[in-house]
Formats: sequence, structure tokens, C-alpha cells
Amino acid sequence: MPPRIKEMHRILKDTGSIYLQMDRNIVHFMRIIADGILLFDNEIIWAFENPSGYKSIANKFVRGHDNILVYVKTKNRKHNKQYLPYPKDYKPKGKYQLGISISTVWKDINSMQCQSINKVEGTGYSTQKPKALLRRIIKASSNEGDLVADFYCGSGTTLVVAKELNRNYIGCDINSRAIEITKKRLDEI
Repeated sequence: MPPRIKEMHRILKDTGSIYLQMDRNIVHFMRIIADGILLFDNEIIWAFENPSGYKSIANKFVRGHDNILVYVKTKNRKHNKQYLPYPKDYKPKGKYQLGISISTVWKDINSMQCQSINKVEGTGYSTQKPKALLRRIIKASSNEGDLVADFYCGSGTTLVVAKELNRNYIGCDINSRAIEITKKRLDEI
């Protein structure tokens, strides 16, 4: 991973961000590697509310989150503030009309194990992420016409969302099945 992260850093614009999503088994290792190459910006806890797709182990808590480490090249990184809508019965006043500012704990986006998401978006690719997750990341860190890259594109969700949001995109993966699924999804837009 260090040579790959160094190359990502090399080609990253001064206003760009790198999001590294992983589970508890590797987050500590990736943090040490990335901290030596990039500028740490934030850590997001993606607390997917539906961990029912994971095996329940009698002597452990059920895993219900992943970590997303956010790194930048410079402090001049692009960041578009994101908001959650207010509850329907709440009437905001003054400057708080936009909604509730999104924190670093994201509880409102379910994992692909949630059946309603899986039926609509599912490709059968085991590491597929929901479009809502990538939509939030891409909107927060880029504008229309910007370039979004995913060097481990898997089922192509990042590229699909980038295309839907009028961003340019680059994706690659070592798995030929991933490339087939991604191309099919992009062609359908």
C-alpha cells in the first residue's frame, strides 16, 4: 500500500481529498501508513444501521461500522458543507434554514446488506457500497466538472455516482469481473 498511496498523493490536486474506507481489521495499519505520506483531515465513522447481514458471534458485539479516513494534500482542500434535512415537524429560524450539519458519524446510510438497498442497487459484488455513501463523499469534496478517481473501483459505485453528479471520473481494478460490472453500470446511465 505505501507505494500506491504515494502515487495517489503525487497526482492529487492541492484542493483534492483521498477517502480510505476500511473495517477495524486494517484501519490502524492504514492510518500509520497514510499519516507518513498525506495530511490527515478527518475520520468518519460509517455506522450502518442494519448490521443484520453479519454473523452474530456469541462472545462479541456485532460489527456495525466501518472507518473512513480522509486525507488531503494541502489545507486548501475543497469542502462543500453537507446537511441532513430537518424533521418534518421542525421549523428552522434564521441562518439555520439549510438543515442539520453532517457530523463525522454517519448513521443515516445503510449498508448493502439492507434488503431495500440491495434490491434496487445490488450487483452481487461482495464489497459494493451504497450510492448514498459515495454521493455524500463526492458532493462534499468536488464540484461539477471535477475529476473523481477510484483506484479500487470494485462494482463501480464511485464512478456511477460521479457520472450522475456530472463529474469526470477514472477507475481501475485488478479484478476483470469488477471492470465488467462497472462498464455495464456506466453504460446503463
